[in-house]
Formats: sequence, C-alpha cells, structure tokens
Amino acid sequence: MGPEQYASFYDKRTKNDAEKAKLPGELAKQRIEAIEMGNSLGVKPETTLKMFDSYNGAGVSPDTADKLFALEVEQNSGNIIGRDNIYSASKDLRTEYNKRTSELTKSRVNYEKMLASAKIGEGLGDVALITSFMKMLDPGSTVRESEFAVARDTSGLYTSLENAANKAKTGEFLNANQRKTFVTLAKQYLQAAETDGKKTRKSMEGIVERLGLNPADVFTDGQDSTKSETDTVVSVEF
Repeated sequence: MGPEQYASFYDKRTKNDAEKAKLPGELAKQRIEAIEMGNSLGVKPETTLKMFDSYNGAGVSPDTADKLFALEVEQNSGNIIGRDNIYSASKDLRTEYNKRTSELTKSRVNYEKMLASAKIGEGLGDVALITSFMKMLDPGSTVRESEFAVARDTSGLYTSLENAANKAKTGEFLNANQRKTFVTLAKQYLQAAETDGKKTRKSMEGIVERLGLNPADVFTDGQDSTKSETDTVVSVEF
C-alpha cells in the first residue's frame, strides 16, 4: 500500500464525521439559508455562496462559520475589521486547524522518535522504535475504521509488532533490514498524513487571505502546502 492509498483513507477519515452530519438535502437547505441571510445584509448571492462553500470545504464548525461570515460581510460593506476581531478570527481558525491536524502532529512526533531509535541499533532502541510505530497504528485511535487498519489487522501486522517488541525486551534485537522496513512503512504513513494536512491547510488559506489574517497566526505547525510530502518527511540512513 503506497502513500496515495494511505492519503485516500486519511482524506475519508477527516471528512467522515462532517459528511455523516449532513442528511439528504441538508447542504442545499443550508446554502439557501445562507443566501437569505446574505441578502438581508446586502451581500450578493454569489459572494455568500463563495463564503459558505469555503467554510464548508474547510470543515469549520457552524459557530466559527457564523463568526467568519459576519466579519466578511462587514469587510464587504467597506468597514475595517478591528484588531480584536482579527485576533478572534485567527484564534478560531487556528483552533479548527489544530483540531483537524492533531493526528498528523502525533504522527510527526512518533516518526521522529522512530528515526532516533533506529540509529541506536540495539535492544532499547528497538523497543522504542517498535513502540512508536505501534502508536502510529494504534487500533484504539481514530484510524481504527480506516482502510489501513483493515489491512493491518488482516495481515496480523499489529500482532507481529507486539511479538517483535517483546523479543526486543528480552534481548532478541532487530536486524538492520527490519529496522529499515519499520521506518519505511512509517515514512509512507506519515507522507499520507502530510498529504491530508496540506489539503486541510489549503482549504483554509482562502479564508485567511480574504480576511487579511497573518497565516503564521493560524498555521502554527510549520506545515507548508507548497512542499511535496517527500520534501516534508525526512529519512534516515542505515
């Protein structure tokens, strides 16, 4: 399973809850309500729909969408957005972004631990390496319903990882090829997560730009939507 396939289930997972909340016709109903609200505030329907679709595409909560819409309406009316409102909008979007990329942040941390552990090349390092990898594939995490989780469980991957960890604790170390395999798999997993993180950022960049917010105040994790996943995820030499 390559990075593209991993990216597919990551994309499905992050949007799954939002899609489940939309009953048939609910989205159309929301669009009509948004247009009516925009009309009452003197905003053209096409402008309202552009805002609505961008909030929906970014997956922001209804409360945040309402606040952003009010600010954009004020801005479109020729009014200057105050510093307090800019701060509030940046904070709300930052919270939404961090929430949607929290799994990516955890994966980055575990991957860095794996790289450091792989370089040790002995028992304690092997235990840490396998443990960090297992955390990335935790059956109790939000990836449990993913395509990867199905592949992992049917192939017995998690059980084999547990066995390898137990052996490492008793002094039966991994060989260089095994360490390389673990790190390579983790790299593919993280590349998929980075793909999804890039999509999440790009979905919010339009809102940030329209409101004239400082991207650094919203995207605080260093994610760069212009870089490829290969450039983002570092490797280790064995």
